[in-house]
Amino acid sequence: MFCKRRSSRTKKPFLFILAVLSLVASLLFAGSAFARSVLEPINPAPEDGATGVPTNVTLYWEIEFPHVNAQSYDVYFGTDPDPLYFDSTGDVEYMEPGDLYMDVGELEEGETYYWRVVAHYIGDDMTGPTWSFKTEETSSGCNAGILNPLFLLLLTPMGLLLRKSK
Repeated sequence: MFCKRRSSRTKKPFLFILAVLSLVASLLFAGSAFARSVLEPINPAPEDGATGVPTNVTLYWEIEFPHVNAQSYDVYFGTDPDPLYFDSTGDVEYMEPGDLYMDVGELEEGETYYWRVVAHYIGDDMTGPTWSFKTEETSSGCNAGILNPLFLLLLTPMGLLLRKSK
């Protein structure tokens, strides 16, 4: 009888320790997955897939928790769907939402551009998704085959003047 009690007691701490270890392991795994998902760059401006974007655009992005700043941000930008490195924000102390931006200069009309941001944290890098936008296309003001009604109104008096002179 004494032996039975002892063997049942040794099983309970073992099961308890096993349960605690599996709980701690699941929390650690869930915590790292949670941290990775909230710190990647989000909310691009211009919005992903936007069209008609001005050619003098500035790229903006955010992170979900503004009090958790990266040390720096690298911006990858270009017309290739896998954009090349463009520039870095340099060292960042603290930034308010809306302070995360990159001026990319004057762009070509009617071109699709791709970009992504890599946030550099102490000991870890978080790469955001690749976003895209298309710049506006402006016409030269001359539409082949279609005459502007205002132009026709200006030609009418000229035609009458030419008729009278004959």
